[in-house]
Amino acid sequence: CMAGVQKHIEQIYIDNEPVIAVPITSDGVVPKSSIASKYRDILQLEVRFGGDYTTTKTLAKQYAGPKWTDKFLGKGVVSISVVIKKTQDSLENNLLVNDQFTLTTEMKGMEIYDFSTGTKFATSNPPSIIYDYLTNTEYGMGIEPALINTDTFYETAAYCNQMEYYANGSMSYSNTYKQNIEDVLQSFGGIIYVHAGQICMTTDRKTLSVASFDESNMFGQVQISTSGSTDYFNTIDAKYTNPLSMYTTDVLRIPSDISSDEAIRTDGQVITLSRDYSWVYDTDTLSRMVNNEVLKAKYSLRTI
Repeated sequence: CMAGVQKHIEQIYIDNEPVIAVPITSDGVVPKSSIASKYRDILQLEVRFGGDYTTTKTLAKQYAGPKWTDKFLGKGVVSISVVIKKTQDSLENNLLVNDQFTLTTEMKGMEIYDFSTGTKFATSNPPSIIYDYLTNTEYGMGIEPALINTDTFYETAAYCNQMEYYANGSMSYSNTYKQNIEDVLQSFGGIIYVHAGQICMTTDRKTLSVASFDESNMFGQVQISTSGSTDYFNTIDAKYTNPLSMYTTDVLRIPSDISSDEAIRTDGQVITLSRDYSWVYDTDTLSRMVNNEVLKAKYSLRTI
């Protein structure tokens, strides 16, 4: 994990078992009182949030042996050192006995500028996340801020706050810039476009019309065509991240009851579209967004 994260670890899991009693908000060896009671006698933790350190870790220097030297500073790297003591009681009660354990951390993300509040913190506001990724020169695209229409980002950020659209996740180094941005855009129905030489942002939502067209102000020929059957669907399988099951990937199907859905009965078959909403945690928000997409397919893709 990179430096710049907000200093807040909500929970640490070892093999899916929570091991701390209170959140960790500072560097250093975790106090014994902050560790869950049943692990206090057998577990030690030391956390670093990625600062500009001049000394090495205390626990690592004490327990890692002579190969761990004072040169291992870990500057700019978020890390956790774990020391597990095996005792007769811990073995009998099967407490932290797995040598090849899996450690999972629930923590705050990068501190970035939040367009909805005008402050800097680990925000879940999707437009703010995308702006940081577009402009960051270390892990992002490094685009000049002057090439971005920030007014559209402010407007979209306020809309996301109003609609309670939040994005939580991490940028994948194996994905392209485009794919990472599209994954975040999916969390609120966002659209990025270029206008007058600047990158702008908006959302797929109903707004007031800005112009009306009829026979009095139209001339020439008009060609009308349907979207065809290739784009049509009547069911969406939405992949999302479920925080209630250790942040595993689950799938929400809309409509949930395909036997009673009017469009499916009319079509005579289930035509499924799979979409990735992995940056969305809340199932109520996800249901609202996916239902809108299904309705658009029902009334738009089946109509000239």
